[in-house]
Amino acid sequence: MFSLDNLLLMAAFVVVFVGQTVLCFTVRRLWIRLVPTVLFFVAALGFLAASPFVEGWTAVGCILLALLGAGFGATCGLGWGIWWMIKIIFRCKNKK
Repeated sequence: MFSLDNLLLMAAFVVVFVGQTVLCFTVRRLWIRLVPTVLFFVAALGFLAASPFVEGWTAVGCILLALLGAGFGATCGLGWGIWWMIKIIFRCKNKK
């Protein structure tokens, strides 16, 4: 059903999601919480920018790595969204 490659990739996404969510809940400084998200998106943009300058299958590899970096960045964004929703819910409960 699942190959080892797919399981490892899913595990990597889960680790990034949990890591970003824990980082959002434990660290107060915004710039520290932004580091993983920014790094993943910068890596994705770097691979995407490099893809026109290489030939053959290397260009396909650069595009796939750019998609992977963007996926990890989006996973970090999902962690930010979960943190934000929980923060809003607790704020509403504390006002009552």
